[in-house]
Amino acid sequence: MTAADTPSQAVGAAVNPLDVPALDTSDDQALRAPSPCDWKASLEVIHRPTSHQTFSLPGGRSLGYATYGAETGPTIFYLHGLGDCRLTGAWYHDAGLESGVRIVAVDRPGIGLSDQHVGRTVLDHAEDIRLLARHLKAATYSVMGVSGGGIYALACAHALPADELRSVAVVAGMGPFDLTMSHSNWTTYTFFNMSKLLPSIIRWAYSKELEQLNTQSLEDFISTTQTRSKAWYVPYIGPDAKDMALMRDDDFVACVYESLREVCKHGIEDHMIEREVICASNLGFTVSEIRPTLPITLWYGRRDASLSPAVGQAIRDAIGGSARLITRDEAHLSLVIGPSGPASPNLCALIQAHEGNSKRDGDPPEDAVDKKAANNLELAGRQDGHTFGDLRAAAKATDRLRKAKAWCITSFQRKTKKLEHRFGIKFRRGRMSKWGAHAYCDKEVKAMR
Repeated sequence: MTAADTPSQAVGAAVNPLDVPALDTSDDQALRAPSPCDWKASLEVIHRPTSHQTFSLPGGRSLGYATYGAETGPTIFYLHGLGDCRLTGAWYHDAGLESGVRIVAVDRPGIGLSDQHVGRTVLDHAEDIRLLARHLKAATYSVMGVSGGGIYALACAHALPADELRSVAVVAGMGPFDLTMSHSNWTTYTFFNMSKLLPSIIRWAYSKELEQLNTQSLEDFISTTQTRSKAWYVPYIGPDAKDMALMRDDDFVACVYESLREVCKHGIEDHMIEREVICASNLGFTVSEIRPTLPITLWYGRRDASLSPAVGQAIRDAIGGSARLITRDEAHLSLVIGPSGPASPNLCALIQAHEGNSKRDGDPPEDAVDKKAANNLELAGRQDGHTFGDLRAAAKATDRLRKAKAWCITSFQRKTKKLEHRFGIKFRRGRMSKWGAHAYCDKEVKAMR
């Protein structure tokens, strides 16, 4: 157990979000803290033939996948995040080797080596996983969904046969769209709703990024990424020093470069479709329908500014049964690949579930996380110094709803100006700023009551 996981810092305890140190951009030493993984080794693994495999599905579509870790042993299917591909599974290669686990990272349709699948849903990809498991002769297996892959992991939990799927892990992951947005911060809420309300803006922004990526050398990409990490990335994503250390690591950024180029092989349309799929209001199932006997582990970082423990708490409450929530003193990226997250050498949460053990030595303790504490940690560590969770608590205590709403609107307008500066566009104030701010803040004020 690390110092970060001591009982005094458990989320279930009375935790003050402001006790979590915010990012201090003046501390360059903190920003350049050593990364938890050997990124040079990950780059080498990415270029192996085992990272570039395809499987022909019965309908004729090709499904791209990569294998990492041990050649034999328990199989874990890795479901990548939004904007990622199978190559990010290389982050778990060393952990898989040490644990004796085979990790199979799969491209979703229209991404990397996988063909398009018109009209697909998250449940369709679960069927792809089942067919690939049979192709790889994996009689039983587990599934791990990271970030945007979390909803696909939940789809697998619902759809895959009980005699095949042994366990599921969601790591800093999205749940159903409405559930996730109801516990999201301002940035995440706006970002995903813009995709639904103003898709042309998102498409334009991605087109510009793709155009630049296709002509950029690795050196230029590293330079651009690190420059952005000092500018727009910090106020929008809100990482603390743990995530910023990764963004300042040239070898890690090189891994991201390889992944992004693979993601964009088919252009941006499939990426836009991917966003539509995970943001769909009707997924074809509800989380409450997942079989309660399936071991499900939900990993969330208490410093994560985009997908907080409140999301994991809501998913656990909806599933019930054997679902368990584990929180760590990590941010988004550092949880996914850090030493105290599921990338730790023994992949303990998945393996213990796969082997059918209720507990094993080294298994991380489950934090007792209640809704109130989780909600108050939604934006812990943000430079803004305030969270909508804080506002809800303040409004309940003082009944100053008007002031809370006015603050929300002002914050929305300020962040909109940053978006305009970032993308070089101009929003019509009468629509985006006024309507968007009031729509979001009405939702927040309703929650305050």
